[in-house]
Order: sequence, then structure tokens, then C-alpha cells
Amino acid sequence: MASVMPPRPEMRSQTHYVAIATKVQQRDIGAQLPKLLPEVFGWLGAHGVAQAGPPFFRYTRMDASGLEVEVGVPVAAATAGSGRVRPGSLPAGRYLMLTYLGDFSGVHQANVDIHDWARKQALAFTPLDAGGAHVEFYVTDPQTEPDVAKWVTQVSVRLED
Repeated sequence: MASVMPPRPEMRSQTHYVAIATKVQQRDIGAQLPKLLPEVFGWLGAHGVAQAGPPFFRYTRMDASGLEVEVGVPVAAATAGSGRVRPGSLPAGRYLMLTYLGDFSGVHQANVDIHDWARKQALAFTPLDAGGAHVEFYVTDPQTEPDVAKWVTQVSVRLED
């Protein structure tokens, strides 16, 4: 059975990354986005760039027409990127973080829960088009941990200053 640990605010420093940007419908996230990770990891290996954190999906636009998402991996320092792999950075600031434990089918509900919790606490998120960040970090590698009950995902959303 999946569980969610209570959200908590935390300060985060700027995080550099490389990613592939794409558009997707919410219903297609699980089928489409994970397929891009091998390309990002392949780029890192081909360019001798080390991974500096868990892979993630960063939502850069969410509206009725769909989602714009970056499928990325943190790196230690800014890098140029090439081809479909582009550089980016998560801005420094105060974030609300929720840790979800369980298989990926519950990650959508974890996102709903963090937004509901923030609203009840009168916390506001920085709009995505104004320097906001809404990120799902996939802490556990399913290839090394077969028990879905042990998979950890962190949902992190930048709060207004």
C-alpha cells in the first residue's frame, strides 16, 4: 500500500540539469515520459557529464491543452547541452516538498495532495511562467529496487517569496 509523508517547506539552492522538453497529455505521462530518460542518460555518458541527483519530470506549462514537461537529470554545473538535450536550472528558493512512497500510479494523487495541503495552509506557489518550478524527482530506480512499495518520489513545488 502506498503512503504519503506530510509536505514540508525547504530551502533549495539552484540546481543545474540537462533535459529533453516535450508536450504530453496527462493520461500519457506514464507511457511517454519515461521513454526519454535513456536518451538523457545516454547523452550524459557520451559527453562525460556526471549525474548529480535523481531523474525528474519538470512541468513547465499546465493547461487544458496539455502539459509541457522537461524530462531531466541534475548535473553539478551548467553545461551546454546538444541536440534534443538542453540545459536548464531549477531556481533557488523555498519549496514545498512531499515524499510519496509507492508505485508510480499514485504520483498524480500526490500532486493533488500537495496543492490541497498548500491551499489549506494559505501557501501560494510561484506561477510557472514567473520562475516557478513543479518537479517530480524519481529517487528510486525501479531497475535496482523491484519492490514497488519501496519506490520513493519527491514532489517539489516552488513557493512564492
